[in-house]
Amino acid sequence: AFWRDRLLSGQMSLSDVSENLLAFVGFQRGRVGFSGILAAFSGILRGTLEQELVETGERLFESELAALVYPESRALVTAHLRRGHTVAIVSAATRYQIEPLARDLGIEHVLCTRLEVEDGKFTGRYVSPACWGEGKASAVRELSSQYGVDLEQSYFYSDAAEDLPLFEIVGRPRPTNPDARLERIAERRAWPLRRFKSRGRPGVAEVVRTLLATTSGATAFLLGLPLAFVTGRPKELVDFSIAAWGDLGTALAGIELAVEGEQHLWSDRPAV
Repeated sequence: AFWRDRLLSGQMSLSDVSENLLAFVGFQRGRVGFSGILAAFSGILRGTLEQELVETGERLFESELAALVYPESRALVTAHLRRGHTVAIVSAATRYQIEPLARDLGIEHVLCTRLEVEDGKFTGRYVSPACWGEGKASAVRELSSQYGVDLEQSYFYSDAAEDLPLFEIVGRPRPTNPDARLERIAERRAWPLRRFKSRGRPGVAEVVRTLLATTSGATAFLLGLPLAFVTGRPKELVDFSIAAWGDLGTALAGIELAVEGEQHLWSDRPAV
C-alpha cells in the first residue's frame, strides 16, 4: 500500500520503480534476501520528512489497511489483553505501517524494522538488524527479558514459514492461515492450526441474507400501505415503513442488537 501510494502520487522515479521491482523479483526467486528489499524501499525515502510517512501511514490505515484485519484477530487480541497478557506486534514492516494498527487494537508493544532518521528526514538506510526471520526472534527475546515474559508460556500467531525462528522459541506456536510450507511444518510438529475466514468471500447464506435484508424495504412499505389508507396520513406510511424496515432488515440479515440505555429514549419527550 505504501509503495503503491508513492508510485501513484508521482514520488518515485523510473529508477526507483525499477530498483524496487528487481529487488522484489529477486526476493521471490531466492536470489535477494529481505535486506535487499528493505534497502531498495528505504532508498526511495531518502530526504523524505519522517512526519510525511507518519501521516501517510495514518491515512492508508484508515482507508485501506484497517479493513484487512480479521474480526477473529481482533477478538483474539482482546481476549489476551483481558487476561492481562503482555501483547506485542512483531513485524518486518516499519512503525509507520504498524503503529496505527497497534493503537487500533490496543497493543502497547511494537517490535518492527526501523529506518534511519537524521534531522527529521530519512537517510535512505535502515537500522540493522531488520526485524525479519531470526531478527524477530531476537527482538522477542529482548522484550521477554525486559518485561519478564515466560516464552515457554507464550503464544505466537503468524501465517508465514519465514517466522519459524520465532515459532521455535515459544511454548505455544499458533500458525494462523498458514502458507503451504508452514502448514506442512505445523502438521509434522502437531502445532494447532487456526483459520480465519470471515473477511473472505461470503457464502450462500450470507448472500441470501443480504438480499433479503435489502429487499425487505419494499415489504415494509407494503405493510404500511393499509395504515396510511385507514388514517389518510401519508406520514404514517413513512414512519411505519422505516421502523419496520429496521426491525425486519436486521432480523433477516441475522444481526442481533444489544441495546443499553433504552430508557433514555422515553425519559424526556418529545425528542428528536
